[in-house]
Amino acid sequence: MTAAPGVLTVVTMSRLAVSATVLALAVGSLSALQAPALAADPVAPLVFDVGVHHTVVVGADGRPYGTGDNNAGQLTGMSGTDTTTLTAMTGLPSGVTATDVAAGGAFSLVRGSDGLVYGTGDNTNRELGVSDGAPNYRTTLTPITEGAPAGGFTVVAAMRRTSFAAGADGNVYGIGQNLYPLLGPFVSGGQADKTSWTLIPKPAGLAAGAVPVELETTFGALVVRYSNGTVYGIGDAGNGQITGEDSTARAVLTPFSGLPDGVTAVDIGAGASSTIVIGSDGVPYATGSNTWGQAGQTSSDDIKTLTPMLGLPSGVQAVAGDIGLQHSLVAGSDGNVYAAGRTAYGSLGIPDDSTPRHQLVLGGRTDTAGAVVAVGVSDYDGAVATDAGTVLGAGNNDDGRLTGTGDKDSFTPFTGLPVATPPVVVPAGTPTITGSPRVGSTLAATLGSWVPAGSDLTYAWRRGGAVVATTTTYQVAVADVAKSLTVTVTVTPPGGEPTPRTSAAVTGVAVPLHWTRAKPKVTGTAKQGKRLKVAGAAAGGFAPAATALSYQWLRNGSAIRGATGRAYKATVADVGKRLSIRVTGRRSGYLAGSVVSTTVRVRKR
Repeated sequence: MTAAPGVLTVVTMSRLAVSATVLALAVGSLSALQAPALAADPVAPLVFDVGVHHTVVVGADGRPYGTGDNNAGQLTGMSGTDTTTLTAMTGLPSGVTATDVAAGGAFSLVRGSDGLVYGTGDNTNRELGVSDGAPNYRTTLTPITEGAPAGGFTVVAAMRRTSFAAGADGNVYGIGQNLYPLLGPFVSGGQADKTSWTLIPKPAGLAAGAVPVELETTFGALVVRYSNGTVYGIGDAGNGQITGEDSTARAVLTPFSGLPDGVTAVDIGAGASSTIVIGSDGVPYATGSNTWGQAGQTSSDDIKTLTPMLGLPSGVQAVAGDIGLQHSLVAGSDGNVYAAGRTAYGSLGIPDDSTPRHQLVLGGRTDTAGAVVAVGVSDYDGAVATDAGTVLGAGNNDDGRLTGTGDKDSFTPFTGLPVATPPVVVPAGTPTITGSPRVGSTLAATLGSWVPAGSDLTYAWRRGGAVVATTTTYQVAVADVAKSLTVTVTVTPPGGEPTPRTSAAVTGVAVPLHWTRAKPKVTGTAKQGKRLKVAGAAAGGFAPAATALSYQWLRNGSAIRGATGRAYKATVADVGKRLSIRVTGRRSGYLAGSVVSTTVRVRKR
């Protein structure tokens, strides 16, 4: 998961992220998910968050969808009635897609592809900012700009009445209610709400260059995973959820203890008073409250350091995990979901028998297509995502937050998620250049049947690599003589990616003048000492017409030195030889063209 929202009173909210990294199911390669790109996985939803009363999902189309309680506008529109199917949320600007979401107590956060954080719903504690007159509610996604850092944000998280976000500058920020305190010291008389994004100072011992890549919240604590695999927490530590015997609230981001040497965190989750960390060794570790076995230990005592959870089958590694008020979920490398803790409402994916599981057990599913790759947990329910592009929920379904009606004692697919179709791929093929490569003539880019129907096409004609035109055809210019021409057609099929294809080059564009009439004739008496001339060697005999003519007399086909005029006087050296004349035409932008006349044999006087 990349971020996690907070909790309502003593309940947790957790969010789920699906990326190409997670889909690989290779624990050692799980990496930071800062702003997932839609193109990385066009089928599976990129991220979702199961809140206490509502759920928010990023669809494959990049739009945020919500289901559940909407009495405060947290799903936009403020219908005042529950929504029992995933429904598109409103407010993102045109061209902006959702890359991250969080479900707060009665509000929602969306991180846009523009780097801004947008909020909708309850704004009682200014968790959604105050820029438009400080209303108590927002009913459409509205940017929270007060105090936002340059460069914007990467991931978001939410508590009951507090918003959190990781800045592109490598810092963590919060806005809204100030618990424990998380956002600075209390003022006289109690806690003070923060009405603009407030910096949470970096840990003193954080490695240089490490940036926050995942945020999770408990009821009163914020847990941060950094890009170097370290985990820090700030806020409530009463049950050991930030590790350590000291139950005093942490006033600064404090490192977690318990991971073996050389093991780093690849995923984190947080519940009301517990935290789970997935290690790079494929082991799920948990700390904090274990009253119902949610931390995967046989004892019900609190755990004060990250401790391996029990129950995963031999050879199965943990890929992702999350923990809630009374139960936890772990995605295994075998594609199954495993659960520990209380079975209330069927939250473990098994019927509620009131028997807590103090170690991980196999959870059930109604739809077994696809491997489970990520999980999210609230207080009495949870959800999983599969590499088949589905989201499934189990447990308490009050308000319709798992879609549909009635509790679910097996993981059951959400309804309303837009169906994604695989992108159209441009098959092999290249354009060809047709037309005569002559100055002034028109060349065209001819495409074949390889271009998918309905594709958008753009053109780029290049002379020696430099773009000279972006039209479908190109008129050969003087500057193209002795150069090469190519055309690149960029094909963007419906639902696919732009694919440039370049033609073979038309090289050495050089258009010679050519003679179009009968050969010129040598006139005059072909005798030594007589004057000979050329007839019919007009400029208009060339196509296109020459603008200049030059001459060269030939003796038996070889040039006669100095004989470059239109007339020539035969000499003794010419007796018995054949004389002819070569006429050359020239025109700017064309190669020279030439024609050789008929011949005459020279006689003595």
